[in-house]
Amino acid sequence: MVFNNEVKEKKMDSVERTLDSWELTTEPIRPGAPDLAYMTAQIKKRFAKPRVLILGMTPELVDMALQLGAARVVVMELRAVGLAAYKELVEGAFESINGDWRVYQRSCDQAFDVILGHGSFIFLSFPSDWLATLAVVRKYLVPGGILSMRHFHVPPVEYPFPPNYKRLLEEFEARASGADETRRAQEFITTVTSLRCSAILGATQPDGVVDQVELDRLMAWAKQDLEQKYGHEKVWQRMRDEFDYPTAAGYGSVRPLAAPRLDQVIPVLEAGGLAIEDVTPIGDQPLPGCFVFVTGTFKAQ
Repeated sequence: MVFNNEVKEKKMDSVERTLDSWELTTEPIRPGAPDLAYMTAQIKKRFAKPRVLILGMTPELVDMALQLGAARVVVMELRAVGLAAYKELVEGAFESINGDWRVYQRSCDQAFDVILGHGSFIFLSFPSDWLATLAVVRKYLVPGGILSMRHFHVPPVEYPFPPNYKRLLEEFEARASGADETRRAQEFITTVTSLRCSAILGATQPDGVVDQVELDRLMAWAKQDLEQKYGHEKVWQRMRDEFDYPTAAGYGSVRPLAAPRLDQVIPVLEAGGLAIEDVTPIGDQPLPGCFVFVTGTFKAQ
């Protein structure tokens, strides 16, 4: 099957595409109720009216911070179209900074009580850009401020893509059996979101780095198989171009670069100066052992 690359390129980095992408993506890429409950609890036990910085495009975190009565909510996002899309996805007032997390912003110096991220570091080279980002964002927190992030990582067991792909589709068919078109479509979107995550895991090397060639190979194989199985369904017809991108923001120059194991993540966070206070796995399904929250404060320099 040949796709119109010219049309796809025009739409690739647009507000329209970003909004479509977010609608066609669910948990576990987007935050779910357990994620939001964890972050809410971490914030509420420390701060009454926190000043919150959010790394990357995660509208649910903005909504959560506003609902908590945050004194200030700021989003730092590299892509200008991502920030423009935020205005369509979030109700309420927030500030934005169009910038690279690795580049120091003087206006942010000791300006926040809380920094949040939801899978943000997957887009950073491991470990170099993780350390570079930690060296910068620690300067944005007041003494006692917290960094709380959900990490997507390879679990401590083998996670081969083909059998996991097969399992996810079998579970989808079981859930969607007898469902009406609307529910079946929603279940399909959820399954495809998990398939994209599974491909990232399948392409992650022992050093935690995502092999881009292998990721593209797995995604292309899965797309061809999904086309054969579900090409007649309206929801897939809407999603087929979306499947070219492994994450909700994974297009253009933005690619998932790292999904290291937890035993690789913790030492790097600590080397970046984070005194870890809490490590909590979140969500057993549909990708067991792949998501964990880490919260901590930075040691005084």
